Amino acid sequence: MPNPIAPRLNGDDYQARHFWAHALDMLDPGSGVASVGYEWKEAKSFDDVAVIFDPPRGQAHRRPLARHFKQVKWQATRANRFGYSNLADPAFIGATSISLLERLRDAYRPSDPITRFSFVTTARIADGDPLADLVSTEDGVLRLDKLRDGKTALSRMGGVRECWRAGMCLASDEELFTILENFAILDGQPDMEAMQDAVTAKARSVGIQIPLTNTSASDFRFDSLARQLIKRDITSLNRAELVQFLADEGVQIAPTLGAGLPAVQIAVLSFERLATDLSRVSTENTVSLLDKFEGRHLKTDATWKEASAKVAGFLTARARSSDNMRLILDAHASLAFAAGRVLHLKSGVRIELVQNGRKGPEIWHATDGSHINAPRFQTSTERIGGGSRLALAVGVARSTTNAVKRYLKSANLPASHLVVCELPAGPDQSGVRGGEHAAVLSDQVAALVRNMRSTGEIRAVDLFVAAPNALSFYLGQQAQAIGPHQMYEFDFDGSRDGSYTPSV
Repeated sequence: MPNPIAPRLNGDDYQARHFWAHALDMLDPGSGVASVGYEWKEAKSFDDVAVIFDPPRGQAHRRPLARHFKQVKWQATRANRFGYSNLADPAFIGATSISLLERLRDAYRPSDPITRFSFVTTARIADGDPLADLVSTEDGVLRLDKLRDGKTALSRMGGVRECWRAGMCLASDEELFTILENFAILDGQPDMEAMQDAVTAKARSVGIQIPLTNTSASDFRFDSLARQLIKRDITSLNRAELVQFLADEGVQIAPTLGAGLPAVQIAVLSFERLATDLSRVSTENTVSLLDKFEGRHLKTDATWKEASAKVAGFLTARARSSDNMRLILDAHASLAFAAGRVLHLKSGVRIELVQNGRKGPEIWHATDGSHINAPRFQTSTERIGGGSRLALAVGVARSTTNAVKRYLKSANLPASHLVVCELPAGPDQSGVRGGEHAAVLSDQVAALVRNMRSTGEIRAVDLFVAAPNALSFYLGQQAQAIGPHQMYEFDFDGSRDGSYTPSV
């Protein structure tokens, strides 16, 4: 027999993930979310998740929204369908006496017109059911103009009105319309795994580090955190309370979140990335080098020296006015490295990096705990000549070895050794797991270079890096330890020579 407890537990976890999707919004300064409730005692009947906006959130063609109360229902399969009559049936929500519509009636307050009540479910509205014609595809709010169609109970919408009016024990259609004005149905919502991915992505985007290698939904950290809220009888949280709760539970958070400090968003741009949101970065906190590049390639009338000097001057000035930076590096690896040289380990600036990836932007920092159980570089050293330079090939996103060897030969660089640093599993766009992992890898590279320089044979280092910009930045912070160096940019698309060019 199926375990009767399992659906309830899954439903609880699904509700929790919807809660966290909104709670984590509070850590985004531009979200407008002031507090979030979970099984909130003040949200009678629709109490699964409550979202409070301050100031009220603007909506197209509607009054601003101050409060959004959600009732969340998870279904085990996508085969489940429902229609208008189910909303008046207590059994539909697993109850014996109170239906969803009665919950809505009890929760409604005539003096509170800027509150919305939403029914959130993985189930879908049945094909051909009148309810499908009533739910707006924009925001799930009911189309009351459509519900007014038909004059008698025998009409299509008249039957819906009669069913719902009787289900809520209302005397007139006008009472019904008044209550339904702020009611929404959000059907076909993401499944359990998709909600886990969404919460994970949101967490990483606001500076919370959670494991990326969960093997199943059963070990998802935020599910257990929701249970801790219940155990501690915490039913609502504002931003400060959320940060404190996460810290109490040992969750790694960005330094500025933990310290309650505002991180100034700083952008370094040398190419355009469509997915990056720069709306919250002021003009004075942005340095654009787009005029010096054509796509990914330096224009013929520009130099890398000019580009890196502009970045250095900009970041030096910003560091004088703020010691907490959230850095967006939509820039070449060489400029990310140059940024690290300026904001070095002894600069006194607390740095968070916005790292773009396949699941969207994430906040990385050097204490985010991502290094735990993360792989270190496997290194190999090959003597290739009798010069005084060290060729260092760091291949994370792709292998660089063959391309570097070809370049060294064609450029006739006087390198005595080629050192290759790669992760054990080979090239992987997601090989670096977070900021602290990147920082630890940069420490490993710097230690290796220091060791080789200690023999006196190596006088300078040539750097060839294919890695996330966060790693390039942290390598730049190690520039003093690396010693005299030359960074190189690779022609990824092969539109020039398909090789390397000296940069910074």
